[in-house]
Amino acid sequence: MRITRRDGLKYLGATGLVTLAGSPLLAQTEETAEPMEHMIEMLNQDPENPRLRQVYNPRILHIQPGDTVTWVSVDRGHNSEVDEDMMPEDGTMWEGAINEDISVVMEVEGAYGYFCTPHRTAGMVALLLVGNELANYEDLKDVRQRGQAARIWDAIFEEADPMVEEIRANAAS
Repeated sequence: MRITRRDGLKYLGATGLVTLAGSPLLAQTEETAEPMEHMIEMLNQDPENPRLRQVYNPRILHIQPGDTVTWVSVDRGHNSEVDEDMMPEDGTMWEGAINEDISVVMEVEGAYGYFCTPHRTAGMVALLLVGNELANYEDLKDVRQRGQAARIWDAIFEEADPMVEEIRANAAS
């Protein structure tokens, strides 16, 4: 039996979830939690909906400041680059090379839009929410997009709006 890199990542992720299930890490508050590592796959095709092409999985991720995000080049031809118009002031910059994994420690709170350089207008875009202070989130909606990216951003914001409301409500309480 041949195990692909994608299958290996899935097994590794499932093992990590099982390992964390009984861990006190999940019971920690955001202030006391150790920084975590998160993985985002760069794919030619969505594993849940094969009709969706050129995707990040997941396409929306909420993390805490100090956490590390690694974009994994599961399928060739992709990278991750922050959109300079879709990030907080003094936010974390990154630009990964095509076909290479990139890891970034996210220190500055806020909302970050990012894209795959060769597939941006094809709609390979995604959203990273860092922390609870998401003051720039609404500003991201005003950034002009081209091609399929405009349609994908509309869907991302529709999905993210309730998440952002919940994050803000939890932060206020």
